[in-house]
Amino acid sequence: MIRNFYFDKVLVICFLILIILGIVFVFSATSVPSLINNKDPYYYLRREILWSAVSIFFMFVLYLTPIDFLKKIAYPLAVLTVILLVVVLIFPAHVSGTSVKRWLDLGIVRFQPSELAKLSAIFFLAYFIHRKKNEKDFFNRWSSLITALSIPSIMIFLVLIQPHKGAALFIAVLVFAVLFSSKFSWKKLLLFPALFLPLFLIFIMKSGYAEKRIEAMLNPIENRTGI
Repeated sequence: MIRNFYFDKVLVICFLILIILGIVFVFSATSVPSLINNKDPYYYLRREILWSAVSIFFMFVLYLTPIDFLKKIAYPLAVLTVILLVVVLIFPAHVSGTSVKRWLDLGIVRFQPSELAKLSAIFFLAYFIHRKKNEKDFFNRWSSLITALSIPSIMIFLVLIQPHKGAALFIAVLVFAVLFSSKFSWKKLLLFPALFLPLFLIFIMKSGYAEKRIEAMLNPIENRTGI
């Protein structure tokens, strides 16, 4: 039996535009430093193109993966992600010039568990809501929303203390988008930003580097040489 494949053309076009813009921006930002440090202005450009190709490949692999298999791995993947996020805080790979704990050294490659968290948080929420949606008053119960937020909230917190505020915020937005697209009351969903926005602000205020980046964005003329 031949499977009929469907692609959302607008979504695919937007995805490809973002990939191309990402490659252009990386080259624009790294060509001169790469020439100075590596004697090769295209060093980071080649890496970005390579990983973009890898991401496109895995996008198609995921697209071809049976839904039943994704359902089976949703919960185990979420647990594995939380474990990796804890492990990276204890045994982080050293990154020169920084004290962040974002990378795990797997020998042949370094890996950021926060990237896996972006995917596993979506899988967890989608499968949890799919399983429970037919229960009586599921979308009206506070316990349903709190349970749905449990694992993603742990992921966000662990990413936030690495610290990796950008990834934590991105995961939070993904989680909110999934919940918003479900049948949960928008009034209940306000609990999510009410809990996490103060937490983000506290971490930003305590981070001198994050504060400097905000100042540089607000006053680009005074920070022409960077921060």
